Amino acid sequence: MKIVEKDVVYVQKGDLASLFHQENFTLPDSVMKLLFKDGNPFYVDNNNACEFVKFEDYYEVEYFKSLDWLIDYNEYKGYTKEELEIIGNNLLTEAKSLAKSYNEMSLSEKKKHKDLLEKCANLDNKIYSLRTLYLYKTGVVWFKLPDGIEDIEITKPSECEKTLGKVKTFLKKLKLG
Repeated sequence: MKIVEKDVVYVQKGDLASLFHQENFTLPDSVMKLLFKDGNPFYVDNNNACEFVKFEDYYEVEYFKSLDWLIDYNEYKGYTKEELEIIGNNLLTEAKSLAKSYNEMSLSEKKKHKDLLEKCANLDNKIYSLRTLYLYKTGVVWFKLPDGIEDIEITKPSECEKTLGKVKTFLKKLKLG
């Protein structure tokens, strides 16, 4: 997930890590220098994946703004849980359709349409990003927002949701639970 402000973009560490694993993305040099500052390794695990890294350089901000698969907190924060579920299901349907089309192609066709693999990966990343917001909005996970960023209303889980029933069902649909 990212948070786009006027001259600043904040990006969660987990999403930055996913960029390292996608061969079609090349992070700007200034981003690499910031992440590996003073020769320190850029390390992401379950404890820090939701932490935000601040980017202020014009080119960094523009780069992260251009990544449409990385949802912007400010654009999605007003959606209800149910709306997020619908968006997630639509993304999943689209990803399944692309995967089905690709899998039905001959080997020579697959070579011509490698872009479908990238589109599927981007949809998977968008679903992951949406999932993070959904879990935050439902109070299942918590992370600290950068200073000055407006928090959203957390929907307290009902008694049946406390067992994560609805949340687990949603995540299973998205093959993330």
